[in-house]
Amino acid sequence: MIALTAMVLKYHIPDWVPNGIMVSEMFGRAFIFMAFTLSAAVAAAAETNFASVAEMREVFEAKASPLGFVATGTITRVGKSGKYVILRDETGAIELFNPTSEIPGAGSEVIVSGHYDFNTNGWVWTVPLRLQQTGFHPLPPPTPVALSDLDDPELDLRTVTVTGTVVDAYIDDVDAGFDFLLVKDGETLAPVSCPRSADLRELIDAQVRVTGVVRHQTSGSRKYLSPGVYVEDRSDIVTVTPPPADPFAFPKLERDRFVTPQQIAQCGKRSVTGTVLASWLPNNVLLQTDDVPPRSNNSSIMRLSLRSGEPLPSSGRHCICAGLPVTDTYGINLNYARIREDGGKAPADEPPTPLAAERLFLNKRGDL
Repeated sequence: MIALTAMVLKYHIPDWVPNGIMVSEMFGRAFIFMAFTLSAAVAAAAETNFASVAEMREVFEAKASPLGFVATGTITRVGKSGKYVILRDETGAIELFNPTSEIPGAGSEVIVSGHYDFNTNGWVWTVPLRLQQTGFHPLPPPTPVALSDLDDPELDLRTVTVTGTVVDAYIDDVDAGFDFLLVKDGETLAPVSCPRSADLRELIDAQVRVTGVVRHQTSGSRKYLSPGVYVEDRSDIVTVTPPPADPFAFPKLERDRFVTPQQIAQCGKRSVTGTVLASWLPNNVLLQTDDVPPRSNNSSIMRLSLRSGEPLPSSGRHCICAGLPVTDTYGINLNYARIREDGGKAPADEPPTPLAAERLFLNKRGDL
């Protein structure tokens, strides 16, 4: 406590006070009171010893007053940048940010002392000040899991390997230093966060194997996010099957009747051709398809949601499209779609039908 008082006085007495001149009594008392208050708070905080990681998380997530802590556990991951470590015991895991001391390697059993506070977004920010190694044992390899299992709380902050098909890649709208991949397996879509890499868009439609940390929440501005995988390097994303040479070479969209939304969501990409009726920002297209659904005399109208960065087509253009089938309550649409003109002939414009304005609000029987 005395040492801390001396440190505070050393760094807070102005440099312009000459040697041998006494600081005013009021000035001195204020600094001594502040120093002893601070040192007492730190001393009290240092006595908070947690029996388990689960207890730490319970206290931290209650958003109580900032405090110091001492805990034990095993380091299961060290960030390549050295800005975070993951501490785990038999009760769970917690992320510790910006260590201020030397970091033992993954697999090290440690005693951790530090403090926790809240960042500007109100999320817990846990800082380890000292990590003392007490033992070591090798860690098992990353656990292979299905994308559909990422919701499991037991996987939070575990290093895993997932496999799926990339359906989109785009810049993180909160932190431009990161990209997102959307990876699909069956009907499950999961985000993969990765530091910026120029070639990520080349992975669209490729099957990939991703190794990273499962995160059920972030500590940045984005508070609500589907469980996803965080990777630290482009090398953590391995191409299993490259994308097709022709990004539109997918089976034509089937028009089977009585297909459930779940069955449709499990489909891979499908293609359609048709004429653009309208397009509007940010990524919407209304397409009149060339095919005629069963038991119908008319072509169908389909809505497309284009993938990020895809240019909007002009109305009246005949195009080929490829995307992921999804349903609304009326029909099948395509998400994360690509579109290009194919040189086909668009149907002739229909002559306008004279119509009274009130007719727009009536059904076929003339009722409202």
